[in-house]
Amino acid sequence: MVHPSELLRTNSNENRQFSAPRNAMRESELDCGFTNLPFLTRCCNLERLATPGVFLVFLSLIGFLQGVTLTYFRETATIWGAHYNIPRQHIEWLIYTNEFFVGVVGFAVSYYGNKIHRISWIGGLTMFQAITYATLVVPEIFRKNYMEQTNFNLCSKTSDTEINYIALVILVVSQIFFSMASVSFISHGITYLDDNTSHGSSPGYIGIALACRELGRQAGMYLSWIPMFLKTKMIFVSPEWLSLSGAVFLSGALIAMFPRSMPSTLVKILSASIVDLASGVEDVRPKQVMDGFFKTLWRLLKNWILMINIASAMLLQSALINLNMFQKHIYQLRFGISYLTDATDTQLATNILKQPLVAVCLIATGMVVAKSRLQVKSLVKWNIIVLILGMGFFGSTAFLNCKSETKYSELSSNSTCPYGCQLDQFQPVCKNETSQDKSRQDKSRQDKSYYSPCSAGCTSYNPAAKIYTCYDGNAIEGFCNKTTKCDQYYSLYQANSVLTSAVFAPTLVTNLIINMRCVLSKDKATALGLEATFTGLVPYLPIKAIYGVIADQFCKGKDCKMYTKTLVTFLSISTLAVMALSLLLAIILLIILKFRPPKDKDEDSSIELEDRASHPSADSRLMGDSRDEPDARRNQSTANSISDSLLEMENVGDDHDSIESASYLDEPHSRVNRRIIESNL
Repeated sequence: MVHPSELLRTNSNENRQFSAPRNAMRESELDCGFTNLPFLTRCCNLERLATPGVFLVFLSLIGFLQGVTLTYFRETATIWGAHYNIPRQHIEWLIYTNEFFVGVVGFAVSYYGNKIHRISWIGGLTMFQAITYATLVVPEIFRKNYMEQTNFNLCSKTSDTEINYIALVILVVSQIFFSMASVSFISHGITYLDDNTSHGSSPGYIGIALACRELGRQAGMYLSWIPMFLKTKMIFVSPEWLSLSGAVFLSGALIAMFPRSMPSTLVKILSASIVDLASGVEDVRPKQVMDGFFKTLWRLLKNWILMINIASAMLLQSALINLNMFQKHIYQLRFGISYLTDATDTQLATNILKQPLVAVCLIATGMVVAKSRLQVKSLVKWNIIVLILGMGFFGSTAFLNCKSETKYSELSSNSTCPYGCQLDQFQPVCKNETSQDKSRQDKSRQDKSYYSPCSAGCTSYNPAAKIYTCYDGNAIEGFCNKTTKCDQYYSLYQANSVLTSAVFAPTLVTNLIINMRCVLSKDKATALGLEATFTGLVPYLPIKAIYGVIADQFCKGKDCKMYTKTLVTFLSISTLAVMALSLLLAIILLIILKFRPPKDKDEDSSIELEDRASHPSADSRLMGDSRDEPDARRNQSTANSISDSLLEMENVGDDHDSIESASYLDEPHSRVNRRIIESNL
């Protein structure tokens, strides 16, 4: 007879560890610390810090820093673009190249990182990302082709200096590594959390990690105001950017110290193995073997539930992303607002509230899903309700129009500037061509609204008096006959856009959970990588191209800077149509789940939905094996005594009292078994 003391420990005073079967786990699953610095494990006792809570802190830190760097990079694009003489139209594409590269490398990064070592890939890619960020200081220090003229909205002669191609290459490389780190954050970090926590608590952790990334974007926007406020032309050779690069590198090094599997997860495996040994059941724990690249891809593409859910999420992202790209034209045509000079309280409130409100919704969604233990069908219903509400909020202000009578008398092609205005942006001014002393209140037929100060022939600006000095008169900011009705509608539109973003935010959490629950455990990371591939390529390539081709049909002038107001109507209708397609796919997915025939137990299915309980795993033998009922009854008392002894342990190895997820050791035996089974549902 095997005694519990022989199973639990050998010489508890010296070696406080399990004496479980050797094949219960792989030797590489507990590998705290860098493999080339093993003394960290012995000296620092890192195992006690390998808990879901600590990992969530470091993963959230990485997500926060990714949000900060991305927003800082985009918001300061006008400054560093002029620094490196990059044309404005190229900058608009360059700041979104990271999204495109997410689609290019998404599946490959998720697959090979999952196959080799998820934690190593998160830490390594994050550190490489920091290194490429640091290299951005090199072309800024040794700038040879620097364009001193940065205010393209003024009429002045600019030098025809060529683009700094070295800086351009470094910018693209940094975007590539940022995209790889972003994919690893989602596909490796989120799945690591899900694998090492119960399915009842992982949605809450996922919501917190995603919310921290949104809060990072808010912090990045505040940080980008510093160089604009100080009027500095050095973006990357600055304390804020260098500090960000160092923090990113440090966060990657810290998260790389986590093991392949957390000790709390291994405790469950060892517990099941010990009970199997005591019950006389052979340990048949399946070894998880990764299939080939194309075989894994083909298996995921054949999973209709996964692909329909990805398509629904992809269409929703396509609608929101392309609407955001044309947002400045909507402000311009519908409300007469320039985002360059929009300093209203409405815009300030939008900048302050949007990302925090989205973050609150992400956390609340994760907590609700975790508390309610929603299954896949319930999550799909959740998405349907969210899509309907979001479409309602968006449609309520999609067709607002203040009906301003403003006429644009001059465009860049007919500007009064002798040097031309190829690079100016929308910034309307009111110019009086007969008298320099007239103000906006003293209107006459000679008052004209111009597209920009450059097109009006203005060469300088007096910020104290807020007056532009032009070749044949003075000009002031804004339209000549703008009505207050436009400001009221603009405030309503901005407030509703914040609410719409917050309403759609919960789908980020629910879609991740659905994708992880409808595939095999070994395919979780690649499923999320496949979603990143589609949401990175489709919105920014075919959908963006379609939007652009149609938008060109509404442009005015040779430079196509101005559009007719019909473009806004097209954007509103097309956005609602794409959202409706996303809603339709979500409804189809719900119908498939509702009428899906039960899978045969022996069939090689990739589905892990509610019926997964009918497929017993190795851990489920803690509940008894129905295939050998007499033996199971005969050994049940021994198994129960062993399990009860396991539950009463206060320490697991050295200083493992801090393992948060080992709280199940204080629960009754039946509840432990239920939680072990639940981890496979």
